[in-house]
Amino acid sequence: MTGEKYRLDDLQNKGLKIWQDTSEFCFGTDAVLLADFASAKIRKKDRYVDLCTGNGIIALLVYARTENKNMTAVEINPKTAELASYNMTYNGLNEYINVVCADVKSYARENLNKFDVITVNPPYIPVGTGIPSKKESVSAARHEVFLSLEELIHSCTMLLKDKGKVFMVHRAHRAAETIAAMSRHRITPKSIRFIYPKNGEEANLFLIEGVKNTGDWLKVLPPLVVYNDDGSFTDEIYEIYGRGNEHE
Repeated sequence: MTGEKYRLDDLQNKGLKIWQDTSEFCFGTDAVLLADFASAKIRKKDRYVDLCTGNGIIALLVYARTENKNMTAVEINPKTAELASYNMTYNGLNEYINVVCADVKSYARENLNKFDVITVNPPYIPVGTGIPSKKESVSAARHEVFLSLEELIHSCTMLLKDKGKVFMVHRAHRAAETIAAMSRHRITPKSIRFIYPKNGEEANLFLIEGVKNTGDWLKVLPPLVVYNDDGSFTDEIYEIYGRGNEHE
C-alpha cells in the first residue's frame, strides 16, 4: 500500500495489522466491541461470515480471538473489498478468511442455510435522515443506501442454519426496530447489551445476539461504559482491547 491516504494500524492481537484508507470509512470502537461480543460464542469449527465487512476489521479480530479458519467476509464496495482482501493476504490469512465482493441480499439468496454464525456492523442511518457524506462510498457505509435493516435481517435468516446465531451492533434508538425485525424473520433476540459513552449519559449503541428458530428468552446484560469522566477508557474497554493476546 502506497500513498498518504493509507495507514497501517497494529491491532495488538497476535501480531495482526490492518491497512486503512483514511479517505474512506475507518473502523471504530463499535467494531472492536462487536468482535469481542461475538467471539465468546464462536467455535473453531463454525462456518462464519462477516457482512458489511469494510476493510475486514471484524473478521480479523474474530480470527485473533477464536482462530476459526472457516471464515468469509462480504463487502459490496469493490475498492473496499480489495483492501479487505489485501489485509487478509498481508496477515497471511487469505487461506482462512475469504473476502467476497457482493451485495448482501444476492449473496444470501445464493448461500441459503450455510452459516453457523454471522457478525454485522451495518450502516446505521436510514436513507433520507442524517447528513450524507459528499463522498458516495462513505455515505453508503453510514446510510442504508444498499441495505435496509429489514433487508439485512431477512438476509441473515436466509444465510443461517437452524439455530444459527447473528451478532450485531447498532444505534441504541433502533433497538426496538431491530428486535421487531428479528421477530418477523424467525430470529429470536437472546441477549442485548447497551453501550454508554460515560456513566450518567444515555446509551448510544447496543450489541445484540439473535438465534434462528429458537424459543423466546431475552437476557439483558449489564451496561458497558466506554469512557471514564476524564476521557480515558474504562477498565473493561481496556480488557476488551487486550483480548487476543492471551494465548500468544
